[in-house]
Amino acid sequence: MNRKLAFGLLVLANVFWGSSYVAAKLALRDLPPPLLGALRVTLASALIWLAALPAWRAHGWGGVARRVAAVPRRDALRLAGLGAGGLAVDYLLAYQGISRTSATDASLMIIGEVIFTTLLAVALLGERLSRRKLAGIGAGAAGVAALVFGGGAAEAGSGARAIGDALILCGLLAAALYSVLGAGMARKYAPIAIMAYAHAGSMLVWAPVLAWYALRGFPVVHWPATASVVYLGLVTSLLCYLLWFAAAPVVGADRGAVTLFVQPLVGALLGLLLLHEPLTLARAVGAALIFLALYLTSVPGRRPRRAGARAVNDAPGAL
Repeated sequence: MNRKLAFGLLVLANVFWGSSYVAAKLALRDLPPPLLGALRVTLASALIWLAALPAWRAHGWGGVARRVAAVPRRDALRLAGLGAGGLAVDYLLAYQGISRTSATDASLMIIGEVIFTTLLAVALLGERLSRRKLAGIGAGAAGVAALVFGGGAAEAGSGARAIGDALILCGLLAAALYSVLGAGMARKYAPIAIMAYAHAGSMLVWAPVLAWYALRGFPVVHWPATASVVYLGLVTSLLCYLLWFAAAPVVGADRGAVTLFVQPLVGALLGLLLLHEPLTLARAVGAALIFLALYLTSVPGRRPRRAGARAVNDAPGAL
């Protein structure tokens, strides 16, 4: 794979991730937030483990099965615990949040995961916090504050939107913990193996959710919500990560970080164009500060970035 193709695949992955916020809003018109998370992760998990079946080895397609089987039981249980405590909590809180806020706000909140991951890496992994990243954290925090508190009492639904933004940030903190606490795993095992066990562990949360709605009765779901669930499960939970993990090593971490700008840009534009979300002054100021923060924290300066501990999930997340 040449670098131009790899860079294009990273951009494509971020376009898909950027569209996930609008897809989630469409799905949440018919589905309660916990059920949306359960259906999305269950679909992705089923496909990952289907690909990991040992039977594929007989047909020469056993690469996934070998990578999953290479994880010792102790580390598999640790990854499962990270999935239950990080991945599941992230989606539970994030979908509760996006049901209350806008797709535009949700897409811009990606800076929260960048900030939390950076600070946790400093606190837990001994990473160095440069002045550039510190400035980026400050700009990102100011941008988030503009989004959460900038609507004012005059904006309709501003209270619910602020609560939704806060819930998304809490979910992103869980995602950052999942990434940083599993940093050692990422150096030892293939990304698909990490995804397999993390998704399996998160089913400890999602299986009771599915059972609850099976007993109470599933809601009536129209085709936009159904298509959105399939899109979220197949494309943003599975295909995007496969594209990222295949292309990022070819492009390099520094150049790949440039594509992170695509995700919030696509998410915000789709929210404005498809869902007709208003572009307020506070939202515009917050977006400008967040893009500045992404530049300062993700794009390297003149000095080469010191090689640090790789997170369990180096790919950018999406709702």
